Amino acid sequence: MDTATGDLYSELRSLARVLMRGERKNHTLSATDLFHEAYFRLSPRLPEGLDKRQDVRSLFAVTMRRVLIDHARRRNRRNNILWPNVVRPEEFLNPTGVDPDRYKMDRMELLERALKQLGLTYPVHAKLVELKIFGGLDIAACSELLGISEATVQRHWQFSKASLARLIKRYEQGLE
Repeated sequence: MDTATGDLYSELRSLARVLMRGERKNHTLSATDLFHEAYFRLSPRLPEGLDKRQDVRSLFAVTMRRVLIDHARRRNRRNNILWPNVVRPEEFLNPTGVDPDRYKMDRMELLERALKQLGLTYPVHAKLVELKIFGGLDIAACSELLGISEATVQRHWQFSKASLARLIKRYEQGLE
C-alpha cells in the first residue's frame, strides 16, 4: 500500500471512529466494522481515478451514515419482534419509559427521512448537510467540493438546519 492510500485509509478509519462516538455505548459495530461495511458497499461503484480526498471522504461519510441507520432499523425491528407487548428491561431502569438508545435511533430515522425530503426539493442543500454533519467537513471544504462560494454555503447551511428542524418537528407531531 502506498503512502497516499495508507493516509487515506487512516483518515477514513478516524472518520468512522468519530461517527461511532455518537452512538450508544453497547453498539455491536466497531469503527473498523463500520469502515469495512462502507467499503464493502462502495467498492463495486468506486471510480478508479478519484483525485480529490474530499470526494472519497464525502462518499464514505454518507455510506457510513447509511450503514448506521440500516443497523438501527434492524435493531428496532428485532426488538419489536422479541418484545412486542412486554415491558422491556430498559423500562425498569428508566421509569419515564423513554429508552435513550431507542430515542436516538428514532431521531436518526427522522433525520434520514427529513434529509430525503429536503433532497427532493433542494439537492445541493441535502448534500451540504451530509458533508457537514456526517463528513465532518468545514465551510471552506464544502464550498470547494460543491463549487459554490463560502457565503452561499453559509446561507444554505442556515436554511437547511431550519428546514430539517421544521420537518422533524412535523414528523414527531404526526403531521406528515
